[in-house]
Amino acid sequence: MKKLPLSIAAIGISVLSAITPLSVTAEAPAKAAVPAAESPDSVAAILNGKPITLAQVEMQIHKQPILGYQMKQAGNDPKKIAQVRLNAVNTIIERQLLLTAAKKDPSLKEEEIRKSVETFIKTNYGDEERLKPLLKGIGTTLEQFKTEVTEDFHIRAYLEKLVPAKATPSDEELKKLFDANPARYAQQESVRARHILRLYPPQATEEQKKAIKEKADALYIEATKPDADFAKLAKENSEDGSAQNGGDLGYFPRAAMVPEFEKATFALKPGEVSKPVETQFGMHIIKLEEHKDAAAPDFEKAKPMLARELEGRKRGEAVQAKLEELRKTAKIEIKLPQP
Repeated sequence: MKKLPLSIAAIGISVLSAITPLSVTAEAPAKAAVPAAESPDSVAAILNGKPITLAQVEMQIHKQPILGYQMKQAGNDPKKIAQVRLNAVNTIIERQLLLTAAKKDPSLKEEEIRKSVETFIKTNYGDEERLKPLLKGIGTTLEQFKTEVTEDFHIRAYLEKLVPAKATPSDEELKKLFDANPARYAQQESVRARHILRLYPPQATEEQKKAIKEKADALYIEATKPDADFAKLAKENSEDGSAQNGGDLGYFPRAAMVPEFEKATFALKPGEVSKPVETQFGMHIIKLEEHKDAAAPDFEKAKPMLARELEGRKRGEAVQAKLEELRKTAKIEIKLPQP
């Protein structure tokens, strides 16, 4: 399946992004505390007669990276917290509307989706026993994970049908987009890195953190031995989705990762391994594979990115139109206080 634009894909992503929680949009996946005066069972919204509880809203914030980051930025500001919760409940509503529409589409075959899910899990996470501790770290179970991933695949398949395959865009189209903002297509300074992540469990105690730090220290010693195979160590010991790929996180620019991780990674030279780095997710041992310097915009090099952007815009417009259509036929009551 083609990759959807992030703003749209977020509707169909539940636990997937939380398993590899490093991007800056995922900076704060921890749940916001529910004030004592509020009950998790309080009704946040009603969609077609079915309630959406405050607990569901808080869980959505917990597992959707951008919402977690927004909640952290909100601090103790009631209006900002209310806005994040409103964003979360609308995400739940839109996801459910798309899922319902997808399940009514006879062209989407359940068996094909089931096989796609099995292949996805095996390719990205290996066997199910290895996946269980990763899921425990984000507060979900294997069955919940399978259910939500299956729903995600339903939604993605449905969204992809909204826009027929488009012919390759012309150079004129691409050049127009490029000329509108050339700086956007400059090559940013970027790095490619691997890491080994030892996750903190939810509400980790100081004793638990201490044990995880000790484990990270031991792994650092192993990773810095002359004959160390960092990829093998990551595959055997890392507790996030990158483990299957030997901890490989691919290329990323500055400001794409949480601050502590970014600072440590960009301070390394290719081949170097960092001492254990602490983030809110746990302890990381990082190995820098490659460092790319910034470069001026180049139209020829930017063509693939420009083509993806044009396709993403068209898909985004189609999805927004579909959501507006689905909302018009749905009965929606928002019970949350307005920001």
